[in-house]
Formats: sequence, C-alpha cells, structure tokens
Amino acid sequence: IQISSVGTTIGAINLIATIVKMRAPGMTWSRLPVFTWTSMATNIIGVTTFPVLAATLFLLSLDRYLGTHFFTAGMGGNLMLYTNLFWVWGHPEVYFLVLPAFCVLSESVPTFSEKPLSGYTAMVLASLGIAGVSWSVWLHHFFTMGAGPNVNAFFSVSTMLVGIPTGVKVFNWLLTMYRGRLRFDTPMLWATAGVFILLAGGLTGMMLAVPAIDYQVHNSVFVVAHFHYVVFGTVVFAMNACAMRARRAGSCARGRP
Repeated sequence: IQISSVGTTIGAINLIATIVKMRAPGMTWSRLPVFTWTSMATNIIGVTTFPVLAATLFLLSLDRYLGTHFFTAGMGGNLMLYTNLFWVWGHPEVYFLVLPAFCVLSESVPTFSEKPLSGYTAMVLASLGIAGVSWSVWLHHFFTMGAGPNVNAFFSVSTMLVGIPTGVKVFNWLLTMYRGRLRFDTPMLWATAGVFILLAGGLTGMMLAVPAIDYQVHNSVFVVAHFHYVVFGTVVFAMNACAMRARRAGSCARGRP
C-alpha cells in the first residue's frame, strides 16, 4: 500500500503537469473539457493527500519493525494520531474516487440528452470546490473522539459545505436532461441510476454531518450504507456507463449499430 501511495502521488504530478503544460494549441483554460477539469481536481487531491498516507504507513512500519512508539498508547505514543493521519488521507481519497465518476456522468448525460452540458463554469468550480473542501472534513469520522463541541461544530459545517458543489452538479445534470432529446440507451440508464444513488448517499452524508446523529449511528451499518451508496453505487454505476459507451463506440466503429 505504501508503494502504491508513492506511485499515485507520482502519477498525479504527471497528469497535472500534462494538463498545465501540454495542452493543444488554442486549448485555453476556459475551453478545457469538463472531463479534464475534473481530472485536474482529482489529481490535486492525489498529490496533496497520498504523501500523508505514505508518511503514516512509514511511521506505522517503524512502530511494528523497529520498536518505536508513535502510535502506541501507554508508551508515549498516541493512537488517535494514527486515526487523524489516516483520515486526513482517507476522506479526500473518497473524493479522489468519486470525482472521476462525476466527470463520466458529466460526459454521458449531455451525450444521451443531445444537449450541451448545462453550467460549464459552475461545474468546473464545483469540481474544484469539492477538492478544496475535501481536506477539511476528516474528523467527522470520529465525532465521538471527545475533541469538544467547537471542533465538532467546525467539521460538521465543513462537511455540510461539500453538499453545495455536489448539489450544483446534480442540478446541472438534471437541467441538461430538461427538454433534451433523451435516449435511454444502456450507458444513460447506468448514468441516471448513478445520479439517484448519489442523492441517497449524499443525503445520508448530510445526516452524518450532524454530530448528534453521528453519536447515535457511529460504527453502525448506517455509516457503512452511506459509504457504499456513494462509492459503490455512484462510482461503479459511472464506470459501467463509461464501459457501455466505449463498447458502443467500438461497435459503431466496426460498422454495427
């Protein structure tokens, strides 16, 4: 896992450098496809959070193999330090997974609505906004830690803020469909289902952003369901939409309808 975290960091640097320095002539920032903008936001998360995972696993390796006590309670270490460092990486990594799914939906919905994507600028800012807020929400995974009401309130508000750019994306997808010439081919079925599952996952996430509710459902299957609605539902459905589009394009290229 530590090796893969280093590889992801290097890959993120590569993709950011490609987008910044190797765009085609005339491809200004305002003309970049939403797919590329979302890839940019995704890899900004990668380059800033995966080094934290690498450092955390390095410290854990020292504890396990060299007898240090960074995370050993009772030996001068602090177990919650590991939990904090892990989730400083762990929650932005959720957006690292879901943002590419969002860009697939942003390409699939306009294609099968036969309309341009609604709100190009808003969609770009929403992607960057999700990436920006992603670094300030990690402590909502352990409201029960006892950090105090002020800390919990800060992370509760920051978690709720994630819902704003995500909501912007959902409304823009719906506006793209509105009065479009909808074709419910297989990729579009996967994409629209992914949007509805994202809503279910997002609304349960807003519930978990409230510390009082989180205290009641902490370590329960409600939390597991929220996570899997967002990650499994949205990401896997978007991947299937992408795969079906690629398969369809391949069939058309070979002369089959």
